[in-house]
Amino acid sequence: MEARHIRKSFGSRILFDDSSFTVQRGERLGIFGPNGCGKTTLAKAILGEEGIEGDLFLSPSVNIGYISQDISDMDDYKKALELFRIPDRKKQGRVRTMLANLGINEVLLNKSLQDLSMGERTKLKLAKLLMGDYDLLLLDEPTNHLDLYTREQLEEALEEYEGTILLITHDRYMMEKICDKLLVFENGLIRRVEYGLAEYLNKTNEDRSDQEKAGDGPADEEERMVLENRIALVLSKLSDAVPGSEEYQKLDEEFNELISIKNRLL
Repeated sequence: MEARHIRKSFGSRILFDDSSFTVQRGERLGIFGPNGCGKTTLAKAILGEEGIEGDLFLSPSVNIGYISQDISDMDDYKKALELFRIPDRKKQGRVRTMLANLGINEVLLNKSLQDLSMGERTKLKLAKLLMGDYDLLLLDEPTNHLDLYTREQLEEALEEYEGTILLITHDRYMMEKICDKLLVFENGLIRRVEYGLAEYLNKTNEDRSDQEKAGDGPADEEERMVLENRIALVLSKLSDAVPGSEEYQKLDEEFNELISIKNRLL
């Protein structure tokens, strides 16, 4: 994929402008930036669902697998197992193993989709995606509604995937584990970075320290962005943890500490 001088605005609000980058076959890039910067808009532009200015070329031979935060496009009246084409027993075994790893058992497979929870529906959509013959996986918050165990299983499956990955997620640790390069939204541009999230954040912190030493004032926008991402991750883990458990108490303490830090930055 190649983007040349792409631009997107809604009225007077410019999401990104004059941005150019490439994505090579087999690369794994995290799409990183604050809420509302245009990450999902870029994903829809790649899919051809959102118009943008400039040139965005995608090889016509690329087969894209996509999952978004919205899973309402599933046929409620189908049974879960009917989502998968299973031409032979070998493929059937692979599908059932994948589903079992994601926590979908035989009982759930024979339920109608309308009777499943958001988390169960998300697991099914991910399993279908991972079992498909796709060259590029475009993942927009794939861990929404997932418990911690399923997130770990998803990470393992993505690590084994041999195609190209573009990943949007608030789960900082997942992005660090899966992606070794980034497309970063900053200062109205989409910029390709040739290293992972941890190194990017370290460099950002170093730049902020240099600005403070030079007397230019604190460059705290990146710090707020990282903090928001961590708060979102802790909240998602809290929703999966059992109230009163040791894990829940630790997450609750961390959440309160993060909120205190956030309030000091305001």
